[in-house]
Parts: sequence; structure tokens; C-alpha cells
Amino acid sequence: MKKQNNSTQADMSQVQFVHLEFVDIEGSAKSVTIPIQELEATQRDGRWFDGGSIGGFARASEQDMYLEPDMNTFLVYPWEPQRAKVICDVAQPDGAPFAGSPRGQLKKSAAFAETLGYTFQTAPEIEFFLLHGSDLQSEQLQPIDKSSYFDAFGEASSAFWRDVMDSFAALNIPIESCHHEAASGQFEVDLALQNALASADAVMTAKQTIKILAQRYGARATFMPKPFSGVNGSGMHVHQRLAKLNGGANAFAQENGTDGAEYGLSDIGLQYIAGQIAHAQGMSAVLAPLVNSYKRFVPNHEAPVEINWGHHNQEAMIRVPKVHSQRINDVRIEIRSPDSSCNPYLAYCALLRSGLDGVTRKLDPPPPRAVGTPKAAASSRMEYYRYILPQSLSEALTALERDELMTEALGPLILNEFLDAKWREWNAYRLEVSQWELQRYLDN
Repeated sequence: MKKQNNSTQADMSQVQFVHLEFVDIEGSAKSVTIPIQELEATQRDGRWFDGGSIGGFARASEQDMYLEPDMNTFLVYPWEPQRAKVICDVAQPDGAPFAGSPRGQLKKSAAFAETLGYTFQTAPEIEFFLLHGSDLQSEQLQPIDKSSYFDAFGEASSAFWRDVMDSFAALNIPIESCHHEAASGQFEVDLALQNALASADAVMTAKQTIKILAQRYGARATFMPKPFSGVNGSGMHVHQRLAKLNGGANAFAQENGTDGAEYGLSDIGLQYIAGQIAHAQGMSAVLAPLVNSYKRFVPNHEAPVEINWGHHNQEAMIRVPKVHSQRINDVRIEIRSPDSSCNPYLAYCALLRSGLDGVTRKLDPPPPRAVGTPKAAASSRMEYYRYILPQSLSEALTALERDELMTEALGPLILNEFLDAKWREWNAYRLEVSQWELQRYLDN
């Protein structure tokens, strides 16, 4: 890849324009741009926009919306210091929060957790492919390298990653590491643990940054869950932790007398896992929202298929990474079914509320399953499907409609708009005749 422009250190004094950014229900970033001179008035009065023009965002009767900038998210683009962005909350004309805002819904979920005495913290692992070319024909889309898991960055990607790391530092996106993933041209960047709202904001900014920098090197970054058959797809594993409001201790860490000693988990941690297992099918469409997402859920490609949990099982839906015996307070719960196409605000709502449902109902998880142990027993095909994740977006949407907790987690307005958009997506896919079908059936 040949770099097209040099990035420069951000300087607030150079800013001329500010992008007021928010996220729609399907997870796409939307924005309106104002001159820097208008920012102070926007902070005071908000900025009007037509919500009815944003698909799935507001009904015609609710089209007058206002953006309220969260100045804690203000940042200057290091590669274009004349421009900055600030993430906004969405309000109605009377000042009340708009119920269709994914970011606002995550705030509500976080507030609910606080009533139970917890702060929700997350650390996502964002996977993606870097490709040569821009033609959408798959035969023209080639990975930028032939490397594999943990290989050192080659010449084609080392400069790109240097710019990514520098940009993340300038944008205050905390990262733990980045590395090559298993498939050719596949990479992962691991964000550090922080409160869920800041984490979701960081996911949106990180994905934008990676895409922009890839373009500057003449490449394409894609967060599509499964762009190539026969190789690993791209997930967004999410490490989760509940921190106690009183003192900040890790609520998942082992306590005296817990049954989860082998895993370093407290009773709260075990109950949290049980809640997510109970709602695994219901929240799948939120965590893996595309038709393409379900082509990732196949055996032997480090993606979950069964609804289970364990330590070393790379195909478990939930994994509890081992921690050093002297650092038991660092224990986390990693869920591996989300992918990088999800709306992080809604995904975190679903994860938090499902886990807390297990805590409030004091649910017990099933026994953990290690690699090589027998799969879940089932007396019939119908019963078997109770133990596996949905195998299509259609199955996932049906499960979402049946899960009453997800209505609470997302709110009825967001849920209904999400279901409407996703059923339309599924039907468009269902009615399309693919090249695979032509090759297989044309001569019948």
C-alpha cells in the first residue's frame, strides 16, 4: 500500500468545522457539519435536524429533533486538523431524551445497572479485513497479505498500523494491543476496558479511523463478518465486567465460598453468565445483525455455534479467560457471538440487561464445556435447537420478537424499528437469486 497523504498532529487552533455526530438504529454514523463559531450556540441551544429523514429513526410526527453535543467526546482529526467531531445525544423539542436514540438507550441501561449498585465496563476486540482494490466483485477483493495469526506486520501493513496507533492516541482511544488474525489480511485491535458508554463511542470512532486510514493507503477496510468462504470471519468479542459502585471492586471476582473457584468467578459472575445464556437466542439479532453474520457461525473457525461457556474453548459462546492467581480481580467474562457490524450501543444494552437478568433472578448457568467434551445432549432435533445460536437472520429475528426482556433492553420504539428494518433486509436477501444458485441449479 502506498500512502497518499501525511497525517499531522491535531491542533485545536486550526479547527474550522465540527461534525455533530450521532448513530442511527442500524449503527450507521450520521452527522451535520457546523462552523466552529457555531459550536458554543449549539452547546447552549442544541442543533435542529429533521429526524424524519433518517431511516428507522423517527416517525413523521417526531421529525423535529435536536442534537445535544457531549463535549466529553470532542476530538480533532489528527489527519485533518481543520476538522473535529463531537458525539451528540438526541432530544425532542421539549428537551426530553428521544426514545429512539441508541446512545440514549445505553445511558438508560447503565443507569438501571447503577440502581443495582454496578457500573458496566466493556473491552471489545474489533476484527476486520484489509483488502486491495475497491471493486465489489469478490474475485477482485484480495487480502493485502498472506500472513496468519500473530505474524509480524509486513511491509504492506506496518506503516498503516503505525498511523492507526498514532491516531488512536491522538483521539484518546485506549487500546491494549493490535495483531494479525488467523486469516490472510485479517487484523484485530483490542480496546482497553472502560465504562460502556465511552467504549461504544470508542468503537464508532475506531471503525471510522481504520476505514479512513485504509483509504489513504489505497486499501479497503471491511468489518463485514464473513467476506470470504472457508476462512475465519470477523467478530467483535466483548470482554465484560461489573464494577461495584461502592469502591469499584470487580463484582465478577471470586468470593469466599463461591462455586466458581476454578474460574475465579463470584456468584454474581456465574449468574451474569446464566442470564446471557438464557437470552442468547433472543439477543443474537442485535449482536450479529446482518444476513452475512450467520455465515460466521460455523464449526472449526473460532466462532460460536452452541450456547455454552468455558475456559479454553475458542468456539464457546462465552469464555472466561484465565487470570494470574495474584490478579484474580482482573477476571472478565468474554462473549464471542457479537461481530463488528453491530451497533455497539444496542449490543451493550442487550448484553447488560441479559446479564443483569441472571443476577436479579439468581440463575445458575449450565456446567461449563471444555474443548473435546461431548456436545449438548438432545432427545430430538427440536430440542437440539434450544442449545445452538440462530443459524440465520430470520431465526434470530424470530427469537428476538419472543424475548420480552429485549423490549426492555432496547425500548419498544427502537425494537420495532430495528425489527422492521431487519425483516426488510432478510426478505430482500431471501428473494435474491444468487450466483451460487445459478451455478448449482441452472441445468436442472
